[in-house]
Amino acid sequence: MAIQSRKNQYIGVNAHLNSLLQNETAGWPIFHNAHVVDLTRAVDRALPPGYVVVPERSLQIREFHPDTGEPIERRRRKLPKPDISIYQRPNPNAQAVSSPAAVATPTLTIEHLDAFDDPEIYLTAITIHEIDENRKIGNPITWIELLSPTNKPFGSGYLQYQQKRIATTKAGIVLVEVDYLHQSPPVEEAIPSYMDGETDAYAYHIAITDLREQSKQPQLQVYGFSVDAAMPILNIPLAGDDAFRLDCSSVYNQTYESISFYSSEVDYEQLPVRFETYSEADQARIKARMQAVQESHQHGANLEDGPFVI
Repeated sequence: MAIQSRKNQYIGVNAHLNSLLQNETAGWPIFHNAHVVDLTRAVDRALPPGYVVVPERSLQIREFHPDTGEPIERRRRKLPKPDISIYQRPNPNAQAVSSPAAVATPTLTIEHLDAFDDPEIYLTAITIHEIDENRKIGNPITWIELLSPTNKPFGSGYLQYQQKRIATTKAGIVLVEVDYLHQSPPVEEAIPSYMDGETDAYAYHIAITDLREQSKQPQLQVYGFSVDAAMPILNIPLAGDDAFRLDCSSVYNQTYESISFYSSEVDYEQLPVRFETYSEADQARIKARMQAVQESHQHGANLEDGPFVI
């Protein structure tokens, strides 16, 4: 009998669901759109005065049409808007958000990097914009992308996405890339590839590229995290020294637990799809998590009280 729970039984990304989404044609775009909505709401609550967040057309393109499911023919298009935008609003009493002690530290820092229209074919992204003195939305300040398989190396939209991410960072926009896709290499070659078994690679990571001239040290900061490990609490840069705090685990769990379809696809009695794509250490973590869920279930524990201590 299947063991299922509406509550995410993993600490962080649910390896069972994430593997399934990467191996079903229509799986990832559905999760992508739902998660971007939750990210947008979380960003909106966390922004200091003077900024506004806007869900917009992504840098990334779909591989299949959202209505017909047919492969989308590639053709020239204008530069799209991002997943999420943040704008700034003038406020003389506003103060920048300081970095609390709980904010994560990067697992990898890379110094300055040199390279870095049919709306239905684009996924949704997030941009953060300034609000000018006339209370009008200004140019994007920070750009947040939830990466999709199509736009990573070996995907049909990879080259197009690379061109647009380079143009974005060179324009002085902070780029935040959320990568839950362990079955494909990172979009930035300098980041160790988990798929290829490289040293110091993580199954998941969030990369913040800040190449602004006003940055004290333009760089790419990578926050890697393993299977069944807490996701980072980040300080996301805005204009100048402003920043806001984002609790990534909280947003992920909001998405996972908000729609019963996700939990209904997860059976803790069965190994994740393509279990072999995980490292030996992460395979051990998955098995330990499954055992903890199974034993709790056998002893009559309410799985909604999980995740349980291993």
